[in-house]
Amino acid sequence: MNHVRRSRLFGKPKAYKGVFLLGLLLAALLATLFVRRPWLIQELDHLVYDTLLRTMRRDPPPSNVVIVDIDEASLRELGQWPWPRYQLAFLVKSIASAQPQSLSIDMMLSEVDRTSLVHIREDLERNLGMTLPLTDIPADLMDNDRMLAQSIKHAPSIMGTWFSFEDADGSVGTPCSAPPVNVVFLRENERIPLPEFPPATSMKCPNAQLLQSAHSIGFLNSIPDSDGRIRRMPLLISMNGGIYPSLALATTLFDLKTNEVFVKVSPAGIECVRIGQRSIPTDRAGNMLLRFSGPGNHFQHISAAAILRGEVSSELLKDKVILLGTSATALRDVQYTPFEKAVSGVELHALAMDMMLRQEYLHSPSWEHGAQWVLALVLGVLVAAGVARLSLVSCAFWCGSAGGLSWFGSQWLLSQKGVFISPVPALSALAVCFVLLTVLRFWHEERRAGRNARALAAAQSYAIGSLTSLAETRDPETGRHIVRTQLYVQLLVKRLARDKGFRKVLPPEVAELIPQCAPLHDVGKVGIPDCILQKPGKLTDEEFQTMKTHTTLGYEALRKAHTFSPSQEEVPFLELACEIAYTHHERWDGKGYPRGLKEEAIPIAGRIMALADVYDALTSKRCYKEGFSHERALEILTQGRGTQFDPRVVDAFLAESAQFETVAKKYADT
Repeated sequence: MNHVRRSRLFGKPKAYKGVFLLGLLLAALLATLFVRRPWLIQELDHLVYDTLLRTMRRDPPPSNVVIVDIDEASLRELGQWPWPRYQLAFLVKSIASAQPQSLSIDMMLSEVDRTSLVHIREDLERNLGMTLPLTDIPADLMDNDRMLAQSIKHAPSIMGTWFSFEDADGSVGTPCSAPPVNVVFLRENERIPLPEFPPATSMKCPNAQLLQSAHSIGFLNSIPDSDGRIRRMPLLISMNGGIYPSLALATTLFDLKTNEVFVKVSPAGIECVRIGQRSIPTDRAGNMLLRFSGPGNHFQHISAAAILRGEVSSELLKDKVILLGTSATALRDVQYTPFEKAVSGVELHALAMDMMLRQEYLHSPSWEHGAQWVLALVLGVLVAAGVARLSLVSCAFWCGSAGGLSWFGSQWLLSQKGVFISPVPALSALAVCFVLLTVLRFWHEERRAGRNARALAAAQSYAIGSLTSLAETRDPETGRHIVRTQLYVQLLVKRLARDKGFRKVLPPEVAELIPQCAPLHDVGKVGIPDCILQKPGKLTDEEFQTMKTHTTLGYEALRKAHTFSPSQEEVPFLELACEIAYTHHERWDGKGYPRGLKEEAIPIAGRIMALADVYDALTSKRCYKEGFSHERALEILTQGRGTQFDPRVVDAFLAESAQFETVAKKYADT
């Protein structure tokens, strides 16, 4: 049994053509299924992408992107949010005076500022009938929104907008008055369909005064993956036939002084977004993968309060790409990323802007699915070939090596080339193919092992029958002796196998083999001279000594039979046959032959055979004696308990004595 298991794990198997062909079909099906990204594969994709990102963590060099932060310190100093718009106007004016490259405002300012003096006067007149005399105040100071609009107009500013995709009534709203970008699609031929950007149903914009003063607008939306984490950012969103840029893309367009975006399209989807000489690689849906460098803030944060106090050198802001946003806990737009569970939205927009400035991108190319399908198919075919032709340990080693190469190849592409080709479909196809084909091969081997076992059992029976027939031709007294003793042995083995004391020495496989080998106990008699073997009378002492050698002759003959086997593994059948032939004339008290073994030094098969052989000798008729009755044989065997025979074997005989008598009568010599 151990040999069979070991050969399955380490031995070279017979080629399984059916397993290989089925493996080819299975590999093709799995490759096609997994590349289509079922739910589980998507989740594994996210997990693998996050793991690979962590392996390429690095400290990025200083960035040209600076965040002006309405932080907790600013709120403590200047009061709770929302601040009066004139306060924001002073902040924007202070930033603009430092001559930044651009100022992107990462906040929604949709409603009018009700704290403006003009609105306070209107409210007092409408609600309380009071007239507030404000004749001495300049008109520019009466409206906070107007003050902020003037500051925004004189700054290189980009305002934030927000798109909604699921209006309750299903209607489509009106977009902001700001014009969309001019998108030019680049495709090889007209048969390639134009891509569809995420279609929004409504658009939330800054109030009219602020929107008219801004130089450009960009949406603040980010689209989480199915697990709620942000790994990519859309660059373009469509609404009412117009296409609008993200805040990062709008900032880049403003810096390059253009409103034209080129979108390269292939049959697989979007390949990249081009602005002038800059090319931003995207996934097939037009999203830009974010290149996270690890947890924590990676951009310079300057407190808004410090700028208003005039404590910030203009050199820190000059020619910088400024993002005005907030990290205050109660105000910030919290997002989840592969590294952190709480990241402010302004950090994500800063990251996108920084990637565009450095032109350092990660991307999933349009040919990703094709490469994954080929890799999954190749690995599936390798598994099929390995399971069909190699040992399972060798196959597992090579499959593990192939899977490791796929993993490290994906890691190398991401870290060195910025290209993400997920190894998940290929590794999943490899694992599923290996498990299913291994189960199929084991089932195939079980069937073949069953056929071989039946053939081996038949061969053993033929061998035993042949040797037994040979013994019968030499000893005319053998007759049905072999049949009877085999049945006696079977009765004793069944009884003893149920005894707790014999379970270790009589496991099921041994208990099954002992009765099969019992007919060979006297095979050594073929080497005894006819004058002794066929003598009708009592043997002399010298003749008896010669007769006793049949135990040794039988043992030697069966032992030498093993040398004809091409394998040097142990053969339980021959081992038991040798034990029975060699020890069935040993005695419990050590006075037997040929070795004078005593008690449990005698193999259990020899002890069982000894009693069965003596019982048959006592009850059978011979040329030199009449057979004893069953009762007389019972007495003699009982007297030999603890001297000639193992006491527990005698006890088993006594328990089965009725069955012994039945066998003796049924197969008596005629």
